[in-house]
Amino acid sequence: MRPSVNLLRWPNLVMALLYLFCLAVQYNDPDPWRWAGLYGLAALCCCLAALGSVPRVMPLVLALASLGWAGMLAARVSGALPAWELLAAFEMANLEVEEIREMVGLILVGLWMAVLTLFPGRRVPY
Repeated sequence: MRPSVNLLRWPNLVMALLYLFCLAVQYNDPDPWRWAGLYGLAALCCCLAALGSVPRVMPLVLALASLGWAGMLAARVSGALPAWELLAAFEMANLEVEEIREMVGLILVGLWMAVLTLFPGRRVPY
C-alpha cells in the first residue's frame, strides 16, 4: 500500500498558531468576543484540516462571513489612510487604523478558509 500525505498539514499548523496568537491579543480589544470567536474557529478549522477531517461547510461559512465583513469595513475606510501609516506605529492611533487592521485580519481568515474549502486536508497518495 502506498503511503499518503496531507500536503497542507504544516501550513495549517502554522496558520492555527497565527490565529491562536491573534486570539490571545484580543484581551484589550473593545469587542473581544466576536474576534476571539472568529480566530478560535479559524484555528479549529486549521487543526481539523491538519488531521484531515474538516467538514467543508465549516471553512466555507467562515470564509464567506469574514470576507463579507472585510468588504463592509473596506467600504467604510477606503482611502482613509496611506498603507505606510498603518504600519508606522504599533498602537492604534485612531479608529481608521483599528478598522484597517481588523480588515487585514478578516482577509487573512477569509483567504485561508477559502483554501481549506477548496483543499480540505484529505490525504493524497504520492
